[in-house]
Amino acid sequence: MIVQMYSTAKNQTEQSSVSCSFSLPEVEEHIAAEKIYSFVIPKKSSINQKMDFMKQHPCQPTVLHNVSWSLFKLYNREDQRGKPILRKWLTLQCVKNNEVKALYCSICIAFSTSSTNFSTGCTNFRNIYAAVESHEISKVHICAVESYVKASSNDSIEYLINRNVMNMKKKTSRRKNSCIKTSI
Repeated sequence: MIVQMYSTAKNQTEQSSVSCSFSLPEVEEHIAAEKIYSFVIPKKSSINQKMDFMKQHPCQPTVLHNVSWSLFKLYNREDQRGKPILRKWLTLQCVKNNEVKALYCSICIAFSTSSTNFSTGCTNFRNIYAAVESHEISKVHICAVESYVKASSNDSIEYLINRNVMNMKKKTSRRKNSCIKTSI
């Protein structure tokens, strides 16, 4: 069974989507699941488009063939107590046979105003753990995460402006309706 997800971004080319396979539990080993992930988003995307993009990620395969990384160490960081926390921002671009092509930060792709090696695709796999940790504490990433959190909580500037405009339209409609009722 093949499950496919396609990006809703306009003007998307075949090069901006790649497949990333996941290994399944032994019971379902005969079933191959494949998803198509987008690593590009239009520059002037709305909050809704960005949130739709975020729903596609992360792509974190459980088996990789061309690298010998500790996937637990790559996909998780530790809090102050040593408890692992999943890096939901880290997404891998894979080609056939689960070979890693690049690592991305899906949050920075959607919400950052600056370009980083993780928003354009990190392909230098030397010292990958240090590169991931460095990106995670960078100012660009932290600002993008703050924007994502605000967008997720309906606290973004775009959402607040739209909400205020809609409230003003409702008030205007109510005034017009009351004026019409009093004139009738």
